[in-house]
Amino acid sequence: MRVVFDAGVVFSGAGWRGEAYLCLLALARRRVLAFATPDTVAELRRVVDEVGFKARHSPHTILNWYYGAVKIGTAKAESGRETTDQGPRSEW
Repeated sequence: MRVVFDAGVVFSGAGWRGEAYLCLLALARRRVLAFATPDTVAELRRVVDEVGFKARHSPHTILNWYYGAVKIGTAKAESGRETTDQGPRSEW
């Protein structure tokens, strides 16, 4: 399944061990393939800079892994064409 995680979901999953963490666990177990845009990654970095210190667990290790695991920028739709849409697409 292809997904686009909101910055809040990724940050919550990295800093706490609730439902958002299960989303990242699904990515780690390769049950989902995550896509992001440069804007969503920038938003995530901003959130971490602003409130990262409030997380129950240090989010940095998981976030560093996430930055390497997520597909940033373009995604190939099932139709085979490249897409550069800045938002989630149903065919991802």
